[in-house]
Amino acid sequence: MDYREYISRTFIGDHPRITSLGILAVGEKTEYGTVMGKLTSSGELKPLDPAANDGTEVAETVIIDSVDATAEALTCIKLDHGECVDDGLIWPESISVDQKAKAITELKINGIFVN
Repeated sequence: MDYREYISRTFIGDHPRITSLGILAVGEKTEYGTVMGKLTSSGELKPLDPAANDGTEVAETVIIDSVDATAEALTCIKLDHGECVDDGLIWPESISVDQKAKAITELKINGIFVN
């Protein structure tokens, strides 16, 4: 999917999009719209994992590019502020309703509003 097509489908609303660069942890491969957590030990990003206890159990941001960091940690573009459509986001497959509600609150605290 083209980046512009994804943005127009997923990120909408009155909040301006503000992005910055992050580091995707080695061993990860992500797609546009993946909800991310941040490793406490390194500050690197990994997909949200509500069952973890390494920092990735807290929703930190949403990645807005596809990155294949399976061989080495790589730079990625992350959302710092904006409004997202829930259906356009990639959540962990096993996330519960309560865990998702908690993650949406965590994103809101970070300036990312999920509708």
